[in-house]
Amino acid sequence: AVDFDKGCYLGQEVVARAQHRGAVKRALCHLRLAAATAPASGPGHAPVNAAPAAPAGEPGARLGQLVQRAGAHALAVLKAPFPAAQTPVEIGLSTETVTAFVLS
Repeated sequence: AVDFDKGCYLGQEVVARAQHRGAVKRALCHLRLAAATAPASGPGHAPVNAAPAAPAGEPGARLGQLVQRAGAHALAVLKAPFPAAQTPVEIGLSTETVTAFVLS
């Protein structure tokens, strides 16, 4: 539990923004990578951009950052407004660009 009367705790600014403004700027999203091009497991830290085939948003616009990937699944921190489920995104890895789909 979080005591809102106590001061200075880890994540206090984020909790205060969510409590008072009702909005969070970023969220962790689950991505499914295209099976044929799934990269090896390991940490991410690659940019996640809007795909040219995306139904909304500017193609190539920066949506967030890849945090972790394992097989055909990945976790990314994406900025609001969050893409809808099954929206294609592109992950810019050092050697290639991989298409993925937002699951949640």
